[in-house]
Amino acid sequence: MTNTTLRVLSYNIYWGGHRQPLERTIEVIGESGAELVGIQENVNREYEDQTPEIAKALGFSYVRHAVLDALEEFGAKGNKLRARWTQQAGQSTLSRHPITAQSPGGSGIQVELPSREKVWMFNTHLWHYPYVPYQLLNVDFFAGEAIDPNA
Repeated sequence: MTNTTLRVLSYNIYWGGHRQPLERTIEVIGESGAELVGIQENVNREYEDQTPEIAKALGFSYVRHAVLDALEEFGAKGNKLRARWTQQAGQSTLSRHPITAQSPGGSGIQVELPSREKVWMFNTHLWHYPYVPYQLLNVDFFAGEAIDPNA
């Protein structure tokens, strides 16, 4: 095995860039020098996946996570809950190197480095709820069921 340096970036672009122009998101990724990029919340307020445009601008390949395909198939635009989930869960993984395999559901990709080594990268988006500090103060956060942190 050779000694290889690999630059990896995990980037939550917050609702597809939210109020930031997509060009700035592309610029940040490019300036980072990352070779593998896990993007979270890649769907904008119009429910459009921003990944194809980002990947094209950077010359990267990408894999969308299966949840995007499934939600689009079932019509996320027509259902507020599904639409919200699409925006929160929308993820993709981009690679400067050839993608040689992907895990079921697309959350992990295997890439081949110039050294011919193959490595896996898995992308996840941790959920912000339940938010224990709010629960300890009895703040109603999304009117969800509280979880006892001492249980």
